Amino acid sequence: MEPCFLSGRHVVGVMSATIDVRGIHGPASAHPRAHQRRHNTRRWKYSLCSEALSKALSALYAKLLVVLGLAFPVTEVIATKVEDGYYQGFYMYLYTVSVLFIVFQYANLIRQKAVNTIIHEFEDTEKLEKGEKIDKNGKVTPGEKTKHHKENISRYGSFYLRLGAIAFGIGSMVHSGLDFGEYFEVTKCRTVLSAVTPAVRMALTLLQMQFIFLTNKEIESGSHKLVQRFGFMHMIATNLCEWLYVLVEETKHEIHHLEHKMAVEMHNVTENHNKTDCRRGNIMGSLIQNASPFLFPCTIEYSLICAVILYEMWKEVNKILYMPSRGVHRDSDRVKCTPEDFEKKPMNRNASRNNSVTPEKILQQFAGMLGVGSPYGSRAALHHFSVDCSHAHRGLFSGILVIVLTIISLIMFFVLVSNPNTISDAIFQVNICEVILYSLTLMAAAAAMKQMRALPYKRKSQGILGLDTSLLILAQSGMFVYCMFSLIGCHHTMDAPTSAALTAFFSELMSLLQTVVQSLFIIDAWWRRSSTSQLRREKPGRQLVTFLLVANMAMWAINTLEKVIIFN
Repeated sequence: MEPCFLSGRHVVGVMSATIDVRGIHGPASAHPRAHQRRHNTRRWKYSLCSEALSKALSALYAKLLVVLGLAFPVTEVIATKVEDGYYQGFYMYLYTVSVLFIVFQYANLIRQKAVNTIIHEFEDTEKLEKGEKIDKNGKVTPGEKTKHHKENISRYGSFYLRLGAIAFGIGSMVHSGLDFGEYFEVTKCRTVLSAVTPAVRMALTLLQMQFIFLTNKEIESGSHKLVQRFGFMHMIATNLCEWLYVLVEETKHEIHHLEHKMAVEMHNVTENHNKTDCRRGNIMGSLIQNASPFLFPCTIEYSLICAVILYEMWKEVNKILYMPSRGVHRDSDRVKCTPEDFEKKPMNRNASRNNSVTPEKILQQFAGMLGVGSPYGSRAALHHFSVDCSHAHRGLFSGILVIVLTIISLIMFFVLVSNPNTISDAIFQVNICEVILYSLTLMAAAAAMKQMRALPYKRKSQGILGLDTSLLILAQSGMFVYCMFSLIGCHHTMDAPTSAALTAFFSELMSLLQTVVQSLFIIDAWWRRSSTSQLRREKPGRQLVTFLLVANMAMWAINTLEKVIIFN
């Protein structure tokens, strides 16, 4: 074989080609990872745009439903020659889609429960391989020591707010049941939807109560964020439409009652009244007519409570986003965050290692959704509620005494108001009862505010008001409007000889004052915490808070029942 001789020019060319090849392949090994990072960043920003678009579309969808929910009942009242209940199909659509969405949510929970069970069995197998023994109750006997993690599960709205939704939901279900029973008695104005719609509404009320009471903030939407966003907005619109429908129906009944009274006096009953009253002449119709003033407030308050809690759930769906971690790009290496975290907090390269999804973390995240236990701490306590009555018994029994006196006053009011000659006496005695009740709550709220100032005020710099306090401020605005109109009306009727306008004036004035003081007390006490063991033992203000809790129930009862009887 002949030797191969290369000139200097050829040697330089070969070396440069070798260097070029190495130069290309050397840095190129890092290019795919950088390209993947840029691709993930673009994908993340695109997902942010999609999230904002779906959020806006779901809000517009809910707004359209609410406008339709207002237009249909108002059209029936204002327009002539309109069939009674022609829009029942619209409400049937609202109720059916809401029921299907709740069923979808429960199916998602069942799927998560199945994943939990599989991971639980896998961990039990691992512990058996490590020499640990598991008894019948699933407890681990000594081997390796198991770490127990204390989990704080937060739910949407306070316990009392969700309990109020259940209480008012029961009244709403009673109203729906009466509407359903009326179908089997009427002989005219009867359609299939007049029976199906109340039945579906009753089923929706029951499912929604359970869903709101048990759902916690640990539930993730996964790949169903779009469905959940539109589903929650649909349920919000359904509750608002139900609220508007009840308001219009209540107003319509009052208007037709006045029209009927005037027509009877003039001996001229119109055809329009006969058409509208075709479903109110039988036993069930009369029962609904008489019970509606008591059941309408239940439906109104239930719908509003459910709407605000579902709105909190809808806002929480928007926060369930994932930012791609740098380094290894797998689905298991995603870090939960918000858009603000992506803009302000650059990710560490080792974030994927520290935030990788392990069986333990999955169990901690999904356990307990349907009563599933976790080996890292029992979640059964989430559904057990205990009441600590220490330092509260005097306030509790004082509140019970107030409720008893309120019931006695209401009984006297019902008896006296039934006699036309004693209507003024009935209003006078119930106004005196209201003045006493408002004065007691005013003094209790002021004293509780003074006692609870011993607790340190712990509020974050960017802390916002919670759901309960936001609802309190919103409801207080309505109280201001009502009290102001009542005070003006009482002022202009003080000259009437048979009216109890003077006591009514002081009653509304005390109601306004106690509303202001009690609202200030709740907003101030919302951020106060017991920081020392001595404060935890003394529990300052607990007696008065317990009294206010029971006294507010008495105020709600006397205002609701008194106004219903007077308007009727």
